[in-house]
Formats: sequence, C-alpha cells, structure tokens
Amino acid sequence: MPDDPASQFEGVAFSKIDSDVAISVCRDALQANPGHANIQFWLGRSLAKAGQNGEAADLFLRASDANYVAAHMNLGYFYANGLGVPKDMEKAYGLYEKSVSIPSAMVTMGLMHKNGFGVPKDASKAYAFFQQASDAGEPEGHFWAGYANEKGLGTARDIDNSIAYYRNASGLDHAHAQFRLGLIYQDQKPQPDLALTYFKQSATNGYAPAHQRLAHKYFYGQGVPKDIPKAIAYYQSGAQAGNALSAYNLARIYERGDFVSKDTAKALGLYKQSADKGLAEAQYDYARLLVTTNETPETLSEAVEMLEDASSQSFGKATYILAIYHRDGVHFPQNSQTHLSLLERAANEGVTEAQYEFGYILSKGKGVAENDSEAADWFEKAAAAGNAKAQINLGTAYLKGQGRTQNQKLGCDWYEKAAEQKDALAEFLYGDCFIKGQGRKKNADMGIEYLFRSAEHGNVQAQEYLAMIMAFGPL
Repeated sequence: MPDDPASQFEGVAFSKIDSDVAISVCRDALQANPGHANIQFWLGRSLAKAGQNGEAADLFLRASDANYVAAHMNLGYFYANGLGVPKDMEKAYGLYEKSVSIPSAMVTMGLMHKNGFGVPKDASKAYAFFQQASDAGEPEGHFWAGYANEKGLGTARDIDNSIAYYRNASGLDHAHAQFRLGLIYQDQKPQPDLALTYFKQSATNGYAPAHQRLAHKYFYGQGVPKDIPKAIAYYQSGAQAGNALSAYNLARIYERGDFVSKDTAKALGLYKQSADKGLAEAQYDYARLLVTTNETPETLSEAVEMLEDASSQSFGKATYILAIYHRDGVHFPQNSQTHLSLLERAANEGVTEAQYEFGYILSKGKGVAENDSEAADWFEKAAAAGNAKAQINLGTAYLKGQGRTQNQKLGCDWYEKAAEQKDALAEFLYGDCFIKGQGRKKNADMGIEYLFRSAEHGNVQAQEYLAMIMAFGPL
C-alpha cells in the first residue's frame, strides 16, 4: 500500500494488485508468521481485491486490534460501505480517526464532515482536514481544499486560492482538478486557451467529463474553431471512458446520420450504454428507438422498464408515454385513472402535449370534474411553449369566456399564433375573426385569404365556407 506508514516498501496500488499471486504469497507468509499484523493487512488487501470481503474484513480487524494504522483505515472503508461487515458510519469514522496520520484518511474524514456521514455536518472541520491533507502533499487534499475555496465551503470563497490548490493537484496529474481549472478559466476568469489546455490535460488523464466538454466545444465552436470530426472523436473517447452524456450525444449523431453514416444498431447500443448509467434522456430514447425498430413483447417489456426508470427521475416525456400506454392498453391493462394520474404528472413535468391533453380532458369533464378555469391554465402553459392545439383552445376560451374573462382580441391573438404554424384549423378560425369582425376589424379579403390557406392545408370547414362565400358572398 503506497501510503502505509508502517511499511518500509513503496507498496502496490490497489488497482494493480494481482490478487491470485498476492493471496498465495501472503498466505504462505502468514502461516510462517501468524501474529504479524502487517502480513494480516497485506493478505486482507489481496483478498479485498479478489472480492473476498468477509475474510478480508476479519484480517483487517485482527490487524486493527494490533493497532496497525493502515488496517484502521481499510477497516473504516469496509464499515463505511458495508463490505464484509454491517454498514456503520460512526464506527467507520472512529477507525479513520485512528488512521489520521495517513493523508488519504484526512481527506476521507473531511468528506465525512462535509456530507454528515457518521458525524454532524461541519464545513469548517471538513476544510481543516482538507488543508491538513494538502499540507501533507496528498493530491486529493489539494483538490478538496481547492473545491472548498471555489464554493465557499468552510472558508470564504476565494477563486485565487482555489486556483492555487487546484494547480498543486494538477501538477500531480489530478484529472478532476484540471477539469475544475478548465471550468474556472472558461467561465469565471475567461482565458479560452488556458481552459482548453486544462480540459485536454484532464482528458489525457482519463477524466471522462473532460472528453464530453471538449466534444461539446468543438461541436459548437465554443472558444475553438468548429471541428466536427474532432468533436466526434472526443464523444467516442468519452463514451469509451464511461461518460453517459458522451455516449448519448454520439448515439443521437448515429441515429440521425449527422456527419456519419446512419447506423441505427450503433445508436441503439450507445443509448443502452448511456441508459444503463441512469441518464434519463438516454433511457427514454433507447425505449423509443427499441420499440420503433423491433417491437416484440420482450422489447416492449424492456422499453417499459426503461421508461419507468426515466419517469422516476421526473423525465416528463417518459411519464407521458407511460400515460398513453395505460390509456391504450399497451403492455398494461387499460386503466383510465392511471392514465389521468400519469398525464397530470407529465403535464407538471413540462410536457406540452400532456398539458394540452390534460387541459382538454378538464374542459370536457372526461373522467374528471369539468373545470374550465384549470383547463385554460393548462392550455396557457402549453400555448406559451408553442403548442398549436393549446393556442387554439386558449383562443376559444377567451373568445367564449370559458375559464377566462371574455376577450375577443386576445382570443384571435392566440388563433393568429397557431395560424403562423400553418395549423389548418387555426387558419380557419383566424380567418373567421376577420370575416365576422370579432377580435379583429372586419376585413373580408384578409378573412378569405386565411380561409384559402386553411383549405389548402386540408380543412374541410374552410373549403365548405369558401364555397358558400363564392356562391353567396361573405356572410
């Protein structure tokens, strides 16, 4: 272990332990020296790498009882995460406290104070531990002391101090610190070239969000010349590094065939990769593309599971599709109450189609008490977001005084907004405003022009109305 104060050797990082070899060697050594706490500790680490947490915890406990400092810290980690022992944050903190001479334990104690794990939240104590770890040269100590200064956590906010700490960490190849420096020089102390340098260093050192950030910058030309091939390369490296957003953006590119050959199978795989990491947008798009390309009972079941995961994160589009499924009896038995409940949720989550549909249901009293005022409220939300059907219904609410104080001008204003979207019904209704002189100054020519537009877009009422006007003149 690199930061084992009782070892005369440099040690091996946990990620690099060859568990099979290490377990064999350490078992032989412990058999020859059964009471040696250091060997108990080394065998415990080797077993932990192999996932044999029960035996590892027992060995850490024996070494900790012998006051082997590194064992205190490792046993604390086991108690904090419930590995081989019951989860107990207070006991974990006590063990970290015994190993506070190890700089990484100082950082962990700081984080426990920051988050209130095993001890009350105390930002000042957290910062003090981060400073101690930083003073001891611990890269994570530099990083968290920098973060505390950047965010004003336990100390006054000081960007210059933050930069100094982050630079100390960056000098030790701390990728997250390099990323934070990139953000600071991008947004707070704008130096685009320096920001780009730190983002690239962070990406080189394996920090996945840095790949995503660089991809975004090159894709949209933010602070750098627009370079789509370079952006796609960073999306790919970000996805390979496990960044959910990079995988999602790359999936969208392959699904649409933007700048690459369209590849639905590749898009589906990338959506799945991102969805499995919990990104709600990816869960929704994976479900959508899965049932669009290959709807079977099995794929529908998988899609529904993804939609439910996304909906649990308040992703409104997923909630809306689930509402439709319950309404239409897709995968679920038809259930109007569940449909209404999910539809209202989707409306509250900002889905304009759901806002319009829920407003319409309220206006007609379908399965709920009729309520023109609430219906108009929902129409107004969807109309403001550009939903043409909602704009039409809101216009009618104002024209007729249903749920709104009657205002013919405002009613025709909303018809006009929907007509600008070439909605055939809206063009008909807006034309009627001119012909009847309701909400607009009477103007037969303007009215007929909108009726012609509506008729060309297939509205039968407009076609019949025009035929009457041609035969008898404007009514």
